[in-house]
Amino acid sequence: MTTTDALVGRTVLALDDLLADDELLADALADRPALLGTAAVDQADAAAREARELLDRAADLLGAAAGQCRTSDAPGWARLAILDTFVRWTLGRATTCLHAPDARRPRPVLAAAWKPGLIACPSCVHLVTLPHGSRADRTCDACGHVTTGPEHGDGIRPGAVTYGPMTWLHGVCERCAHELPGDAQ
Repeated sequence: MTTTDALVGRTVLALDDLLADDELLADALADRPALLGTAAVDQADAAAREARELLDRAADLLGAAAGQCRTSDAPGWARLAILDTFVRWTLGRATTCLHAPDARRPRPVLAAAWKPGLIACPSCVHLVTLPHGSRADRTCDACGHVTTGPEHGDGIRPGAVTYGPMTWLHGVCERCAHELPGDAQ
């Protein structure tokens, strides 16, 4: 394990603890303007709103349900992967598309469970897109089960989660879909 990986791991776990503690989280959110500056907070909030609006529009176009949940309510496999990607990006340790989206200048970006540590701008969605029907496209991001495909009653349910300006894509098998907040039971 490299020093960077250890730093990222400690940061992810600390952030996970912070997000699970309502009192600490409220204090941290209240201190954002003093720590980061009002302009930076405003830009980050605007990018997060835009990412959420893009996800809501995509859900409408696809006829999918969209909802909201607390980060701490997401299952560990998703929550920690989301935080790992976000922390790597904010520390400048993520791989990015050629447009080099930078967390210090927040704008909506994409990430995916199957491409850990990669951040792409919306123009580079191809970097996080899987070939339809490929083995990777049929693999559950939660348990690793490789499905036989929807034509056999065993498909992957695609999903997306926004975390700040980042939209994190994932796919789960029917057995794991119940773990995700807002998914059909």
